[in-house]
Amino acid sequence: MFYAENTDGNTWYVTETDDAGEVISSGQVAVKSGGGAEDAIATLQEARLPPTEAAIAAGAQATRIAEIKAACSLRILDILDIYTVSNIQGAFVAGELDEAQMVLFRSGRKWVAAMQDASRAMILDPLLPDHTSDNAWPDVPAGVATLAAEF
Repeated sequence: MFYAENTDGNTWYVTETDDAGEVISSGQVAVKSGGGAEDAIATLQEARLPPTEAAIAAGAQATRIAEIKAACSLRILDILDIYTVSNIQGAFVAGELDEAQMVLFRSGRKWVAAMQDASRAMILDPLLPDHTSDNAWPDVPAGVATLAAEF
């Protein structure tokens, strides 16, 4: 049996008791304006329902997507952290990169785009290689790490 007590308009304290009147659980529930005891009880009951298979699958997919994006970001940042990129871009804007550095700069930008494409492909196709495998990701082009080390 459920009992709901309103204390300040939208906040309800809901208590569940067994047949003997012993408290099984209780909780504070906020309901939309104008909601009553039935809304508060229904909200608490819904919160206690086990997740559906669809909800579990959606949660697993969201976790997988977050892991893939994080793996992509970490691999890029291992070579081109934000400060290095800022310094290279500053040198580019100031016209301080020589032709060889410009080639490497463009190559690095293409690599970042390829990494992002690989990330998107893994998100869309779970049958692609595991994102924790080095083989799943494009190789860093020759010279890009050296350019990054200069800046």
